Amino acid sequence: MSPTVLGFLLSAFVLTSSTQIFSEDVGKIIIVQNTCSVVPHRVWKRFTEESSTTPKSLNQYSPETIKFLQTWIHTAHGVESRLENALLKWDEKSICFDRPSTITLKKVAHGGDFSNDMSKFSYLEVPEHWAAPNEDNMETWKNIKLEECSTTNDAIYRCPETAFKTSCSIKDLAKCSERIEMDSSDQFFAFVRRLGSSHLVATRARRGTIIRSGNIFDIKPVDLPERIFKLTLADTDMMSIGTALVKNQ
Repeated sequence: MSPTVLGFLLSAFVLTSSTQIFSEDVGKIIIVQNTCSVVPHRVWKRFTEESSTTPKSLNQYSPETIKFLQTWIHTAHGVESRLENALLKWDEKSICFDRPSTITLKKVAHGGDFSNDMSKFSYLEVPEHWAAPNEDNMETWKNIKLEECSTTNDAIYRCPETAFKTSCSIKDLAKCSERIEMDSSDQFFAFVRRLGSSHLVATRARRGTIIRSGNIFDIKPVDLPERIFKLTLADTDMMSIGTALVKNQ
């Protein structure tokens, strides 16, 4: 295999076990969570001095006191709070306010498995979209229903806390997924699914053909390193694998 083709192979395929979960970043989620925080005495006394310990709503305090509180919230919590939904909890000497967090949005797919005799291929049709607070720890990922969120560009979504579905976890996908099984007895069997800007491929073929920029005169054969893998193609390239033609458009 030429160095050029080998270089393509290394950049185009992500080698992972067929039993693993494949994922790809597809955007960001902004979720607004209501956070309560105990207010330090030096801050709290501004409210007691101005109110004589009589509880009242924030909009009844002077602009100077509100500004002081906003500065503390920004310094302590990194939040630019406008305080519309803020609430003083006098019995706990704390304040509750809306705190936005930005979380990576991932598209997830189950790799699938071939039977021992390669005659059947099956995979779990899992919920597609997941919020990943910690990208290195899949156990923190939460299934999210994007239809409950709002967006203007299909890349950044504003979501309420109710959009998270805690009943579905990466650890036990079978509980919230459907198992799909198909005949894979054909020696050139190839099944392709889209995953963000990449594709998931399951195939019995051992070789594929890259077609550069759609030019049938620029064709290069490549060995396939795995039966199940993630494939990333250049925008203008195509690849023939068994009975399937993989392309971005």
